[in-house]
Amino acid sequence: MFLSIQKNINFVANEAALWNFYAPIIGLEPVGLYLWLCHLTNHTNSFVQLTENQLSSSLKTDPIRLMDQLSILVDVQLVKIYENINQPQHYLVEIKRPYNQNEILNNHILTTKLQSTLGYSEFAILIDQTKIPTVDQSFIDVSDQYQSITNSSNVNKLVNQIFNQFNLSLNLDHKTNKLLKQAFILFNDNYEFIYKLVCDSVIIKDNDDYISLDCALFESNLNQQLNNYNSSKLLVNIRRNKAIFNQSSNLADFSEVISDYEQYDPKKYFTLIMKRNLSSNELDSIQPLLKCMPNSFANMIIDYVLIKNHGRLVKEYLIKIRDSVLLNNFDNLADLLQYLKNAYSNIGFNTSKTDTNHKLISKQELTNSKINYKELFDI
Repeated sequence: MFLSIQKNINFVANEAALWNFYAPIIGLEPVGLYLWLCHLTNHTNSFVQLTENQLSSSLKTDPIRLMDQLSILVDVQLVKIYENINQPQHYLVEIKRPYNQNEILNNHILTTKLQSTLGYSEFAILIDQTKIPTVDQSFIDVSDQYQSITNSSNVNKLVNQIFNQFNLSLNLDHKTNKLLKQAFILFNDNYEFIYKLVCDSVIIKDNDDYISLDCALFESNLNQQLNNYNSSKLLVNIRRNKAIFNQSSNLADFSEVISDYEQYDPKKYFTLIMKRNLSSNELDSIQPLLKCMPNSFANMIIDYVLIKNHGRLVKEYLIKIRDSVLLNNFDNLADLLQYLKNAYSNIGFNTSKTDTNHKLISKQELTNSKINYKELFDI
């Protein structure tokens, strides 16, 4: 029997939340088991596979007791358990993030259990002690006054140059100062570029001993330049060739395609393919691939799914491929390509590695009532 442990790498276990909100409900042993599972997966982007004997010996406990603790973690939604419908005796334990205080308060089941365990008065004290602090309303946000020294020095330099050119001082009110600092940030402190925009946007009146920046005109010019800049970045041609996924293809023949897989992060890669900024739905579609695998892997999968689905990026399909790729734990792009070529041709993946690591995993979630722990732990 294999048990694969998977933790979402986008969170670090909030131990304060575990001890404050979960320990009173489930006790110390299940919390300890949860932290142990997190520790196992802290330094890997893939799965950790364990046998029943490895679990029992590592935790110095018997399968029945381990079953009880795992069941408790499922009850409070700290883990989910999936069964591989293609491989009997192969289960996946997915570690979930602990809820914070706001999420606890919005979860009727956990709130009720806490109130029942602690009592209403102790529960109220706990909530008060763990509330997220906010800034008192007697304070106002003055962060923009303390923006980077580089931006401030650029603004001062610009003011001096304006005076030297026009023999008039630039009226540097709060709005103008903030706008100029933001402009330097947007264009990476490109001084000459910003100075030209300012000169094109100033207002000089005959009777004034100063000049003002037409903020609306400056913002309009700035946005136009920003749009031009972003459009120019989208003119890069991504090199793609669907023949790379043919069974007869040779990786060496597609060096330029591979180079683009490796050069860009997935958001940039997909943006360059689309030749426009991505919609929120498109960004959400590729989210499952981010931070869980190398950029080259993610980009090859994006390219494959777009080709396979005639230009449509289907999130559910991406997730299915991602889970299978992570479970197979491919070492290099060549192995991933072979897997995708086989999938493209509807051929099963097969290498010298174990079948456990190279079968396409399809999984169904098991609730606590469906888990057969006697089968899970061979007891």
